[in-house]
Amino acid sequence: MIFSNPRKSTRIENWPSGGKRVTATFEVEANKKGERIARTTTGKPKYTTYNKTMCIVDCEDDGKTYLLGLSTHVEMITVFSSDMKHSVKSFFDGDEQYPILKDLLKQSVSSESSVCH
Repeated sequence: MIFSNPRKSTRIENWPSGGKRVTATFEVEANKKGERIARTTTGKPKYTTYNKTMCIVDCEDDGKTYLLGLSTHVEMITVFSSDMKHSVKSFFDGDEQYPILKDLLKQSVSSESSVCH
């Protein structure tokens, strides 16, 4: 999987929600526990678990949006699906993709929000 466009917030138009299409907003929230991502569609936000740092990325392979999280406890980066129901894959320090993903997390600190259609 090749990821790009790291960011701390984004808005995605035409997000499926039940039988209709809505706007989904993703935002990284930070506090003393770490960072987590909130996704809001039509009601209350849904949240990921806390990580040391998180960002939102696009996958060039399938065109989908994913969430990256650097664990607070181990040197591990987890790729979460944007529906926030499961993790897709985890990469540990020493894995080939680990430094690439860690760099994306660092880049997201200074990125602006974006809108996807």
